[in-house]
Amino acid sequence: MITFLETINEVILINIIIEENTALRKFFRANKRFEALIRHSLIEELPQLIKERPYKIKTCGHYHYLNQTIYEYKISLDSNTSCRVAYIQHDNEIRIFFITNTIVKEQFLKLLAKQAGVNAQ
Repeated sequence: MITFLETINEVILINIIIEENTALRKFFRANKRFEALIRHSLIEELPQLIKERPYKIKTCGHYHYLNQTIYEYKISLDSNTSCRVAYIQHDNEIRIFFITNTIVKEQFLKLLAKQAGVNAQ
């Protein structure tokens, strides 16, 4: 999915990749009623969040995926439900590879560390 991010005098093309992996399939199966909202947030809102409110995005300590620093942020789905999204960014590509309903950062990081391809550097 390619998203257009407009700056003052230029348009930046950002390629959003939502991986097809076991963790994401399992997450979307368990959160079927929020899937459209989450996908919309990832594709349409994440690039704007990076540009306009980068303070909402945090790094995941010393964890890396595909030799890139992992970033995470929270999506509020309704008054009682939220999720955390883990992604990497390289040039104009954002790759989302892990989402969970585990909101507490310490517990989120423990789950993240168990994902294939995630390593501590």
